Amino acid sequence: MDFRPFWDVLADLGIRLPDAARLKKRQADSSPDAPPVEKKQPSNPPVPPRPEIKLRGRANPGSPQMEGPLELFDMLRQLMGETSRQGQGQGQPPLSDRNWLPPDQTQTVAGHEIPGMVYVGDHLFSLRSYNQVEPSLIRPNLKVANFKPPRPSQDQTSYACPFLSYSEFTALERGAYLHWLASGRRTPEVDWNFVWLFFYGLERRVFYDYLCDFRAFQQDVAKQAELSQIMAEVEDLQQFYGDRPSFPTILQTKFTQFLLLGRLLQHPHPSLLADDPDPLQMPLPHLLVALGEKMASGEAIAPDWAFAWYTRLSSNRLKGSVSRCPDEFQTLFQLRYNKKHPKGWTVKPSIAPLVIPYYAASPSFGGAVQLPFQHLADATRLLHLIREIGKIIGSCTEAIEPLTRFLARNPDSRYAPTAIALLPPELLPTHGGELMQRFQECLDFYFEDEDTEANVLYGNELLDYWPGTNPDRLTKSEAEGLSKFLERLGFGIEPDVRFGGAAPKATSRLMLFRLPEAHPAQLAPEYATATLMAHLAIATASGTQPPNAIEQAAIFDQLNHFADWHPAERTRLQAYYHLLLEEKPTLKGLKSRVEALAPEQRDAIAPWLITIAAADGQLTPKEIQQIEKVYTLLGRDPKTLYSDIHAISTNTLKTNR
Repeated sequence: MDFRPFWDVLADLGIRLPDAARLKKRQADSSPDAPPVEKKQPSNPPVPPRPEIKLRGRANPGSPQMEGPLELFDMLRQLMGETSRQGQGQGQPPLSDRNWLPPDQTQTVAGHEIPGMVYVGDHLFSLRSYNQVEPSLIRPNLKVANFKPPRPSQDQTSYACPFLSYSEFTALERGAYLHWLASGRRTPEVDWNFVWLFFYGLERRVFYDYLCDFRAFQQDVAKQAELSQIMAEVEDLQQFYGDRPSFPTILQTKFTQFLLLGRLLQHPHPSLLADDPDPLQMPLPHLLVALGEKMASGEAIAPDWAFAWYTRLSSNRLKGSVSRCPDEFQTLFQLRYNKKHPKGWTVKPSIAPLVIPYYAASPSFGGAVQLPFQHLADATRLLHLIREIGKIIGSCTEAIEPLTRFLARNPDSRYAPTAIALLPPELLPTHGGELMQRFQECLDFYFEDEDTEANVLYGNELLDYWPGTNPDRLTKSEAEGLSKFLERLGFGIEPDVRFGGAAPKATSRLMLFRLPEAHPAQLAPEYATATLMAHLAIATASGTQPPNAIEQAAIFDQLNHFADWHPAERTRLQAYYHLLLEEKPTLKGLKSRVEALAPEQRDAIAPWLITIAAADGQLTPKEIQQIEKVYTLLGRDPKTLYSDIHAISTNTLKTNR
């Protein structure tokens, strides 16, 4: 078995043994008999200022945290007790620049003519720890085997990016990698590890070398042109390799992130990024910069930008049910946002500067790179403004909730009348569709005159505009939807199934009436009792004939003073009362409503009906016959009717005296 010489192994690791002649001279100089020699102090270059870039993350355990490549090199030089072989004279460029091979230059390594955009040299340390070498550094002193065709690319789409290093490649892998670089980096069959390793170097160049002194970079025309070349190279690599099935998904993602942030370094103003950007679609870094620019310039925040601010930049999330009707929700938010901020919302910038992180693929970084935009404010820090947007979001969520619940049960009924009825009032003009348009024509016909408060129409007329599953009548749920829909338009209907009325039929008479702008969501408990009393009174007064004017006035007066009505409740009660007068109701179909009354309520209604029937000064036999039927319906003994009539007559005489 053949063994490699020990010094070859050390050379592969980048370690050189001390020169024997140099050690012998050093020992002679240190002997007691040797004359004193004046030691020459090495001239160290001045330490550059601390870079603006910050690396989050810790170095290897037991190793000091990295501050910058020159500081690390000085530290290592002190530990080794010797000066740098590369000669860091005054005025020489930084170490990274001296190892960086520009795009327009080439360098021969192991017989391969390597084009630019790579790091080449023996001394360039990892950004993570001083005792590690930069992974992408091509070290000419390492062995390179004769080129052999690279193995076919493997499917790495399900794996995270590999932690590679040129120094840890085998000699055969180095030869294949150098051949890939020398052939233009565009060979159809490629080991994806080579693409990763090349990309590591571009990450270091853009997100470390440039950001160490970002102000100087902005004024350096040559480096800005170089950045454009790097961006073009990454775009070409993405286009050339991106359509291959085995192209790693994580590498595709890193390319995209690299290009997004690289463009921000090229053009920090979002106006240069797109003519009319959509904040809901633009990348998050661009959205952060754009919002910072809007705040800095005093530009009002439009509704779509505020919506993106809340949904994409905060930890708050929309309820999952909103996803069933996203267009309706966003439109409602825009309407309510503009109502609250009719002149636009100008936001005062925060004092926290904007910092955008980039999580590099290269293991050299060891953490997130912070891209500073000191002139812009960080929109994610303005929590009180996010809460203000959240209040509008919450009101919209609550308003759209009935529709989302309906669509969860009936996903194919988005444009059904019941679904349209559940829309918030603000959305009816925009999302009501043809149904809304036709129904509005109906209302305009019956309420053409602004002074018209109520109007009677037959059920078949209404069903032409609000069709149900049955052409002759509406179901209870369909009738409830109609009532809610009318309320959103500012109208009411009687009878209303929500308050004990029957569902509309084709043969029914219906009363449509205008509602006051402010109306309660729920009616008073006394309302159902009052409508039943009105029904019983009109059915009994004047026997089988409509009540006369005196009896009508008595009924109307008693109902108005039955409770402390809200104006909307009083309007609805009057509409119901006039509808009863129009159709002269009977006592049929009231059993369930009567049974819902408390015993004391039944006992109070019976004598009240006698008072209404006798309001005109007489009780006819037909009136008494109708009241007997009501007594039976109320569960009272009809024989007590005459004693009740006598008691009421006696009390009336005493009152008149």
